[in-house]
Amino acid sequence: MSLRSKALILIFTINLLLVATLYAVFAQNWLQTIHRYEQDAIQRDLQRVEKAIGRELDNLSAITGDWAIYDETYQFVQDLNPAFIETNPTPSTFANLSLNLIAIVALDGKMAYAGFFDLQKGEFSPLPSELLKELTPDGVLLNHPNPDSEIKGLLPVNDRYLMVASRPILTSAKQGPIRGAVIFGRFLDAAVEAALAEQTQTAVHLFTIEEASSDPKLETILRQMGIGFPPPAGDQANPAPTQIVINQQTVAGLPDPARFTSDARPAAHH
Repeated sequence: MSLRSKALILIFTINLLLVATLYAVFAQNWLQTIHRYEQDAIQRDLQRVEKAIGRELDNLSAITGDWAIYDETYQFVQDLNPAFIETNPTPSTFANLSLNLIAIVALDGKMAYAGFFDLQKGEFSPLPSELLKELTPDGVLLNHPNPDSEIKGLLPVNDRYLMVASRPILTSAKQGPIRGAVIFGRFLDAAVEAALAEQTQTAVHLFTIEEASSDPKLETILRQMGIGFPPPAGDQANPAPTQIVINQQTVAGLPDPARFTSDARPAAHH
């Protein structure tokens, strides 16, 4: 083989290696760009879903306030007039407002009324223990320091999440003293998922972290995102947050048993 041929082969080999190296670098950068774009898109979707859930909680709180700031409720929590039960928290009320929970509780924790309704079956069922322990004087749902306060958030109930809102019981003129709280609840079920999907134009499916961890694909994604799993039984020193997974991504971290937001602005003085 002549010297010229050897030189051409060497040049060709070097150029081939250079092209291969440039392609590898370009491909890696391109993949990283795509990955960043996908992550940014996911974060935007998650933010839209989080805001949509926030709006659902705001609407639930507003409906709760309609019942809490009401002369008949204010009187009922004191005299327990059965006529109030007969005409207000009826099955049709639960169905029309898409509610799973209506509770009216006095300041001392006395349960004036509590109904837990299955919207699919159209029937009442006993209150779950997770709810009962929150409907006590020490529970966060009854902690209303002033007439303007509101409490709303997500509560794990029966392996699902219940959107809950609590408002202080006042007269229709929004006068006190506060006599207790009205608490409304609605499960994050398929109907709510569909509403969230329509609002956000994003396919939405909700999982608890426990459910997601039992799915190999979701478990892999959660670990890639650095999301921990619940600690083994008995290890309560540093309980891991419970997560909600939407579209195989995390939308919100909730401490166990629940996280509530409380808007307890000081009452205005005139």
